[in-house]
Amino acid sequence: MGATVGLEWMSHNPWMWGNLAAALLILVVLWWRGWLRPAAMAGSRGVDEQPAWIWASAVAMVFLSLGLGASAVHGLPGISSGVSSGSPKAQAWIQLGAYGAGLPVAFFLLHLLRTGAPKAGLPIDTRSLCLGLGLGVLALPVAITIGNAAIAGSSLLGYPPPDQLAHPVLKLLRDHPESIWTWIIAACAVLAAPIFEEALYRGLLQSFVLRVTGSAWASVLVASGAFVLAHVGAGLPGPALIEIGALGVIWGVVFERTKRLGVVIAMHVLFNAANLAAVLFGVA
Repeated sequence: MGATVGLEWMSHNPWMWGNLAAALLILVVLWWRGWLRPAAMAGSRGVDEQPAWIWASAVAMVFLSLGLGASAVHGLPGISSGVSSGSPKAQAWIQLGAYGAGLPVAFFLLHLLRTGAPKAGLPIDTRSLCLGLGLGVLALPVAITIGNAAIAGSSLLGYPPPDQLAHPVLKLLRDHPESIWTWIIAACAVLAAPIFEEALYRGLLQSFVLRVTGSAWASVLVASGAFVLAHVGAGLPGPALIEIGALGVIWGVVFERTKRLGVVIAMHVLFNAANLAAVLFGVA
């Protein structure tokens, strides 16, 4: 019953078909221009300028800083019980603690690595951000189409359609739109999370795997897999995780092709902002 309802909704959804048409057109053009061909990433970034242990240490320090920041706030009076009860205020403080510790460490290490490995593609500048916004607009229909295909596949397997608001932040916005703490969490999701996650998974982890293996594709796939695993604990349904994995691959490929970390940060910000806007304007 759920599968039938899910597929029927998708078959009569003009928004879905419009995204599909746009995605196919974009993919054809990108293939024609050579962006998606296997040899497109032959020119690797200059990660060999630093040893593998430096990249690995940077990954570990950034990852641990996020957890330590969240743990420090979690131990404050009332925060732990507030998180258990779903309090937006407690969850906001956890986010602020995590990113308040994680982002400075990430920025500091990126600064050091930009100096020691200037060809590794780590700049975050205005030009990169503007290019990322443009590429993000092109990537949105592709990501949405992949998500819709994952929903259709799960429906064919007999699973009920997942909640359109799969991410906990989107559910908070729906359930507690009046709370300033909800909007702080949303701001972290739109701005802080993309910067931190792209610095960690693309800027550092992907560079580490590239340094060890010498394969751009291996680095993209490993970083994307780690990116998906980081979202498994958020309780997201299978189709949402597939879409996240696809986004990780898209951002990883773009990073290798443009050699600019700021590009994928802007793409990530745009995707998260688009999801937020969909909730606010009743599209989701």
